[in-house]
Amino acid sequence: MSRYGRIKNSGQDAWYHVGGKIAGLKYDYPLSKPECRDKLISLLVFYSRGYFCNLASFCIMGNHWHGLLEMFAYRQLTRHELEQRAALIYPKWKKVTADWSDEGWERFNRRLFDISELMRNIQQAFATWYNKRFKRSGRFWGDRFRSTVFEEFKSVLDCCLYIELNPVRAGLVSRPEAWRASSIFFREAGIDKNLLPLKDLLGMRTEKSAIKEFRSRLYYRGSKQTKINQAQIPKKILRAEEARGFRVRGAYLKKISYFSSAGALGSKQFVEQMFSQLSDKLGHKADCQPVPASSGGLYALHRQRFKPPNG
Repeated sequence: MSRYGRIKNSGQDAWYHVGGKIAGLKYDYPLSKPECRDKLISLLVFYSRGYFCNLASFCIMGNHWHGLLEMFAYRQLTRHELEQRAALIYPKWKKVTADWSDEGWERFNRRLFDISELMRNIQQAFATWYNKRFKRSGRFWGDRFRSTVFEEFKSVLDCCLYIELNPVRAGLVSRPEAWRASSIFFREAGIDKNLLPLKDLLGMRTEKSAIKEFRSRLYYRGSKQTKINQAQIPKKILRAEEARGFRVRGAYLKKISYFSSAGALGSKQFVEQMFSQLSDKLGHKADCQPVPASSGGLYALHRQRFKPPNG
């Protein structure tokens, strides 16, 4: 049976709800492993920076994931612009593009505005990494990735709330920002530079007022059931947030010393990159590994671990 064509809105900027589900047993949750979750998030960020799009929201669950993306309308890029994007996507871009004809560059131009190509890169890269990391073979993802294109902006905001509330609806957390594999966690932890600012999403003047508005919408929506026996944000927590005026609570309920003592703080991949750069700068290989900084999935690199060769 032939498959239906993907619904796209390529003639103008368009918002898409995207995601994928694994091919596995009912109670198989490979994406709940911290390294798998972090890898998928890093690929989301990496490719959304290479393509012409904005990443607004994401949530990684145990056996599936959600994302909210704004894809920009196609436009003809200059060769310089294309080369800049190729350098972002391909580590050895000059070698990859050496034999490209003008038609090849045009195909690449169109790829950069195509939601299908973006999703193919993300999911294929993750599946390849996962099979190699865990020494397995075969399909990782079940069906084709899902994508829904939105006609009106209200649906975009509703979708954003829906994505962030997934862990709450599943009964995994009582507060949406407590789920470490979600964009609201990243926003409240202050590590959201690769996400579309909420002020741009909500059309507000400042990020501070935007996140306050977004949190109020999130908590009010999350405190109401949308179907029978669905988990929700407890009324007690909603009342406490109302009393606080929905100010940013932060993903960290206790003070974490790594925020002030670490030389670098972020994902394991980011900290390893910073470690490599600092080793090159010092002219020797420092003996250290990224250290887990919190239950939030962050890693730290301590300045005191870097010592002179004879120190």
